[in-house]
Amino acid sequence: MTTDDEFRAWTAQNRRRLVRTAALLTGGEPETAETVVQATLTRTYLAWPRLRSPEKRQAFARRALVGAATAEMRSAQHTPHPDPAVPGGVPTEEVLDEDVLRGRHARRRRRGVVGTRAVGVLAVAVAVGLSVESTVGPAAAVDLVDYTAEQPAGFAIAQVPDGWRVLSSDAGSLTLADADADGSGPGAGASAGRIVASLVGAGALPASSTPRTFTVDGETTLVYETSGTGAGETLDVYVPADDGMYLSVRLPPELEWDGAVAARFAAGLDVTGSPVQDSGS
Repeated sequence: MTTDDEFRAWTAQNRRRLVRTAALLTGGEPETAETVVQATLTRTYLAWPRLRSPEKRQAFARRALVGAATAEMRSAQHTPHPDPAVPGGVPTEEVLDEDVLRGRHARRRRRGVVGTRAVGVLAVAVAVGLSVESTVGPAAAVDLVDYTAEQPAGFAIAQVPDGWRVLSSDAGSLTLADADADGSGPGAGASAGRIVASLVGAGALPASSTPRTFTVDGETTLVYETSGTGAGETLDVYVPADDGMYLSVRLPPELEWDGAVAARFAAGLDVTGSPVQDSGS
């Protein structure tokens, strides 16, 4: 079963409940409830590769629904119905097709954000008469692309840097490298230039610096710059996990990523199975 098939089957089972809940949250307006549900399902589709268990899918959809309903009610003036009529019929095949297509379109738009950033900066620089040399850095950021290979042991991956692959993985750590890298893992002292992810305790968070925070798919992600400032530096990203632990992701400067891209990549990683904390944290 493909990812789209899984998402479609889950949507067929849960869409009616989501519509009814959205209607209650937005005062019983069917159009507004449908708008909220569409936004919720799109966010769920984008996060789907890392939502491997039914519990995580339900929890994520609930958070996304509340967030979408809150945003929708703030964005326009709504008059709640005194006796709201709660919709929620069984979704048709056409509705399910539209839900999947909407998610695909959002994924393509997300993929294009990183790749077009440098072009957008260049266009703005030319328009306002700025020096191109002072606006565009010496190296372009590596694009994020959808991960289409087999999911590695212990982890689920949504996106990877273009041209990168999984080098090694187990229940507690994951290493990615450029496709041309050899097979030696971080344990052999070869972590430079690679992405290394592992589960750590809260005590591993850097105490001597203040992180930047980013919200990705409703989850708060912490990004620390370990040397210098700006894109092109080594970034340490921490994503809250279960039982008070964090998924720690170290990103090498070769990626030329800023904090927002780093946060989006790290939030697309998920630990599957029984998590094992890094013994060094």
